[in-house]
Amino acid sequence: MAARRPNTTIRMIGTLGLSKKARILDVGCGGGRLLDRLKGIGFAHLMGVDPFVDAHQTSLAGVPIKKGYLADLPDQFDLIMFHHALEHTINPIDDLIAARKHLAPGGKCLVRIPTVSSHAWERYGVDWVQLDAPRHTAIPSRAGMAKAVALAGFRLADTIDDSTPFQFEGSERYRADVPLLKHDFPISPEDRARFVRDSASLNAQERGDQVGFVLAL
Repeated sequence: MAARRPNTTIRMIGTLGLSKKARILDVGCGGGRLLDRLKGIGFAHLMGVDPFVDAHQTSLAGVPIKKGYLADLPDQFDLIMFHHALEHTINPIDDLIAARKHLAPGGKCLVRIPTVSSHAWERYGVDWVQLDAPRHTAIPSRAGMAKAVALAGFRLADTIDDSTPFQFEGSERYRADVPLLKHDFPISPEDRARFVRDSASLNAQERGDQVGFVLAL
């Protein structure tokens, strides 16, 4: 599926060796687009939880989405995912502890999050687009994330950099004091191509501005 419709998130999930019977929870799922895509691939036991949806609901493909927090759920899961959700929380270590308590034996937790251990942060500083204050409340370094993982009782099994050209395109806008929603910011085809190349290179060097942390028990 990731090969036919390229998607770094699906590709990352694909590295985890999950059975199609795996029980998967997406924390901070919004309307459930990722869950719907996983259902289309063939995963059958899916759930989302998000405190900011209006009410308990289902996604477009019928996946249940609970209004609330991970700690409120009674279920256990084989994979718990935070896709750019943990950086919005007030107590990220508490959320990781809740994830550990809700993992079945042998389960894994996938946390995708921006990191200050990156070329983009060093290059752009306060103009780095992923800083995104005040929506982002915690943006860890790689070492800081490793400490948080250990404090929550996890083992850090793997890291996968998945930064995109947005780290450059968005940051260049902010450096020029241009809002993201303004559509006429000029980026040349040559610059776009360079941003793509540089993003791939930084990911290979583990210098990208966002990382998937794979946590195991």
